[in-house]
Amino acid sequence: MNKPIKIPCGVTVRFGNEMFFAMLEKYGPSGWNAWIDAINKQNLVYPSYDIRFNGPAFQIEFILTDIDLSNRELDNIDLTQVYIAKGYFRESSLYKSKILIAKNCDFIGADLRASFFNSADISGSIFIDAMIDNVNWERAFFYNGMKPIGLPENVMARLQQLEPDDAEMSETKQIPCLAEIQDASYWVHQGD
Repeated sequence: MNKPIKIPCGVTVRFGNEMFFAMLEKYGPSGWNAWIDAINKQNLVYPSYDIRFNGPAFQIEFILTDIDLSNRELDNIDLTQVYIAKGYFRESSLYKSKILIAKNCDFIGADLRASFFNSADISGSIFIDAMIDNVNWERAFFYNGMKPIGLPENVMARLQQLEPDDAEMSETKQIPCLAEIQDASYWVHQGD
């Protein structure tokens, strides 16, 4: 029996903070959501395709690090396709937002009411004085030694505490690509 061959993706483009800011400033959260939805439907956002099979010829990733989104109106924004590390959302409104990876983020005083943290990694994040009424914490988790701060006991009791394994503590292992463009934010036209 022949074993299927895994073909690497062709090109991976990683966008960072500048591209996100440019999209947000020009189109707002609803425009960002429409764009993410469109590229997700084309199976271009990792991991919108099944990683057991061949990846797309072109793949887009969003990695936001040390991004300051404090004091912003980000209601209903969909960040489920975005990896956020050390994001600052202090005093921002994220009402009904969707977040999947928010490691070491600052949500102090943020409005998170009715937001979705389904299966979210909130390791090391700070939620002091955040409004968290009706947040969906289903399958949300944190890694041992990286407990989130400021969540009430009834929420903490619902979170999963996981032991980090080698895969989680090392760089993400993905299908190798023939070409990678790191932080392609310069591609975003800042004109009219």
